[in-house]
Amino acid sequence: MEFNDKQLSILKVAEEVISEKGFESASIREISKRANINLAMVSYYFGSKEKLMEALFIQKARQFKITTELTLKDESLGPLEKMITLFENYFEKVFCNFAFHKIMLKEISYLDSTVVYDQIKKMKTSNFDVITQVLDEGIKKGIFNPQITTDSVISLINGTVSNYALNEKYYRFRWQLKPEVSFELQTKEKIKTQILLALKAILLYHE
Repeated sequence: MEFNDKQLSILKVAEEVISEKGFESASIREISKRANINLAMVSYYFGSKEKLMEALFIQKARQFKITTELTLKDESLGPLEKMITLFENYFEKVFCNFAFHKIMLKEISYLDSTVVYDQIKKMKTSNFDVITQVLDEGIKKGIFNPQITTDSVISLINGTVSNYALNEKYYRFRWQLKPEVSFELQTKEKIKTQILLALKAILLYHE
């Protein structure tokens, strides 16, 4: 599925509205108003709010796939550098719109959409295959811990990010963050550093 410029601009606005209001509260009317387009145009291009969400996931998956393929093809990078680059690309993607990520973690299970589920499954499967490819390369070269698994790497990264996303209120208290400043702005580098340290530790550990 290819998206034209008008569809891409609608998807960008849709992401903003959903990030602010949540999927259930976001309306096609609000999206069309912010995008300065006729209400019927959103329906024409996407059909429904659920279909709009499906298209948003497709577009996000496509963008991430492009950056991932570039990393894998970069012969100047060793296995560790590739793994770190893959993590940093994912991390930047999430923190680019942390609000959207948090809402999706809470609400995606309520979406009655086989297509959305299929897109998520494809994204997860693709990510799994990519991590496995880099892990195998690092293990064969004697760089990575041979006991490390793809699931443990993904769980470390996704689990840590999701923990902070779902427990923002607690970590605002725990770290005494400024209430008037966004959570991601105050914590991004700290969380990124924590994950990188843990990632390197499990990858490079040898008994």
